Amino acid sequence: MRSVYVHVPFCRKACHYCAFHFSTTRTAQARVLKAMIRELDLRWNPHSGSGPPPLETLYLGGGTPSLLEPDALSFLVRGLGERFDFSTMQEFTLEANPEDVHAKNLELWKGLGVTRISLGVQTVDDRFLQGMNRAHDSRQALDALRLLASDWSGPWTADLIYAYPDQDSEDLVKDLETILSYSPGHFSAYQLTQEPRTVLNTKVQRGDLQMPEDDKALELMQVLYQNAEAQGYRAYEISNFARAGFEAVHNSRYWSGAPYLGLGPSAHSFDGGYTRSWNISHNIHYCRGIEEGSPEQTVEVLSAADCLNEFLMIRLRLDAGMPWSELVSRFGLDAKRRVRERLATLSPTWFDPRGFFGEDDPLRLSNEGRGLADYIASSLFDDVPDPTQDN
Repeated sequence: MRSVYVHVPFCRKACHYCAFHFSTTRTAQARVLKAMIRELDLRWNPHSGSGPPPLETLYLGGGTPSLLEPDALSFLVRGLGERFDFSTMQEFTLEANPEDVHAKNLELWKGLGVTRISLGVQTVDDRFLQGMNRAHDSRQALDALRLLASDWSGPWTADLIYAYPDQDSEDLVKDLETILSYSPGHFSAYQLTQEPRTVLNTKVQRGDLQMPEDDKALELMQVLYQNAEAQGYRAYEISNFARAGFEAVHNSRYWSGAPYLGLGPSAHSFDGGYTRSWNISHNIHYCRGIEEGSPEQTVEVLSAADCLNEFLMIRLRLDAGMPWSELVSRFGLDAKRRVRERLATLSPTWFDPRGFFGEDDPLRLSNEGRGLADYIASSLFDDVPDPTQDN
């Protein structure tokens, strides 16, 4: 296992849009961190073999891992470092909120081996920050951007959210111009969505807020793409933009179907084949299961249809697209024929014509199609009883 994700489930405040597992109470923090290391020993024995196995990507997400005190973060990273060979590390990412970015923390993170910072800016507009219930304001966001641009020697990325209620194109362009003026090698931009059991969803259901209409959200997406491209950023994935050489290594492994191990409450794992699992989304129940030697998790065995549909969904989100030859090698000629039949019912304007009409090039979405990616992928979904048939 060469890629590990660690879910640190603690936050200062509850963002109104967030549906990830987190807690604003940190009384169980030490217990959770100890359980994460114990989970690694229970689920996968890294000491088997001739020595600590090589680790190539490590991602500390959450939650807000940057809020961990120096001793707590050091305990977690050193526990992992005792079980893996960090000398092979290609990318070690830490998610950080702007209020945590200061000189002492940058020094700490660098000393622990962090090579990449993912900064949760979201917006530099205080109206939207307050509406999301973020823990930082625009001044803290700008201070963090300045510090990363001047004092962080490695790559870093900034997260942006768009399509807020009442946001217009000018607001989005201001956010983009401000963030990109600090020249991050990478940035991510996610459309605000209503997730069940969030404050945002409750406010929309009550009529206190109104989300942008689909046409408005698509308009903002096109503004995003045009401005990013004009400043030298390629949308190598629908929501991820990078200058050449700054693509995220860890996340790209998710998108390529590589195996990864997830540690912590709610963390997901994938064996690279047909088995996916995820931990219970409850801090105390998670710790209790680990302490008793029996982690509480759900295991899902994917069918051939699940694998095909996930392949279609993910590959169509990538600028590299879906190679027809890989579809055939993995799922068979008959699967390709059925995908082709469904593809013929969709608009050619949603695709690059080379992969739509021919098969020497991958099937890629056009900018127009990217705004409809989920609908397009689901329109191509199919059932395949045996992944080896027709090969």
